[in-house]
Amino acid sequence: MQRHSSHLLLLLVAVVIPVCSEDKLDFTKLRDPFDMDEINRKLQEKVADDDPVQKAMPDPMDPKFRAPLRCSACGAVIEHAVRLLRPIIERQSERAARSGGVLPADALPKEYEMVDIFENLCGEVGRLYGLEVEKDKKRPTLRFSKSFGVSRLQGSWMPSFLTSTCEGVLDVEGEEKLAAMILGVARSEAEAGRGKVISMNPDQGIVDKVREMVCTKWEESAKGCDVYGVAIDPRETDNDDGAEEAASDL
Repeated sequence: MQRHSSHLLLLLVAVVIPVCSEDKLDFTKLRDPFDMDEINRKLQEKVADDDPVQKAMPDPMDPKFRAPLRCSACGAVIEHAVRLLRPIIERQSERAARSGGVLPADALPKEYEMVDIFENLCGEVGRLYGLEVEKDKKRPTLRFSKSFGVSRLQGSWMPSFLTSTCEGVLDVEGEEKLAAMILGVARSEAEAGRGKVISMNPDQGIVDKVREMVCTKWEESAKGCDVYGVAIDPRETDNDDGAEEAASDL
């Protein structure tokens, strides 16, 4: 399957879009909560250059941040891929349940479904995800999220970084292999009964397992991930080392 890369376009956009506001979007203050133009304007309000959050932005070219940011971006790619595959996951679960646990051949993903999913994946990850912000520390975390329910930063270098990460993951894993991996884990979760548990995020178990399988092995992200495929923040390690040194001086 051939992807139509939008990497160059996003790279150009990333140069001109400012870092967007880290404030959570309060839908009660919108004139029309269904007006996407108003929502987009709110999401793209510029953070002042002297804002502490702006000054604390991690630099993806800094060696200590690059691998952890790649790890986090890799996790975002897996999360969104699972989200896009959700209709197929549900269809396969229903068909298997009706067939005594056996997945019928006609329940397998159609080629056009895979084309649609993987043509949209990288562009959507670059557009929708941003770095979560720690309000108490007034700094961005290294966690990429697309949730409106948390404070996030978007724009700047992030769209092109996320998109290039997505393209890198797909180049290494391959679209069909990644889809098969996600659908296989989803079936295992369903067979184990975990898919029947009521949850605010029914995809989390699938995301966690596939992220560990992919992001801890990919050369670009492996050194920045813990054993579960979660980004290791070097600033936390630096703080721990500093505390130990201070304690030893007492």
